[in-house]
Amino acid sequence: MTLTLDQRWWTMLAWSDHVFASGQRGVYVEAGAKFSLSDTLRIETIAGHYDLDDAYAARDHRALLSPIRTIGKVDLRASGHWTGGDAERIFPGVAGSRVEIAATLNF
Repeated sequence: MTLTLDQRWWTMLAWSDHVFASGQRGVYVEAGAKFSLSDTLRIETIAGHYDLDDAYAARDHRALLSPIRTIGKVDLRASGHWTGGDAERIFPGVAGSRVEIAATLNF
């Protein structure tokens, strides 16, 4: 379930009775915002919290900061992801803080 305000602010609540194929309950809460700096440049930010106590005896947090440049129909994005320590414990070698570079074609 997502609630969006003014196409700029959002909050989301998600749950699963079978989170990460564990057969257990998991809940995720997220809040985010985007800020236009010009017609072609914006910043997006997200903060989220996972409650995985039933499945993994874990609670984890994540944050993301992305500057995004739009050129025509293409978004160029550089994202900095931060995750808490439980993500690395649950998914060793594949989870954790990172930087991501992406291009998205909008049509």
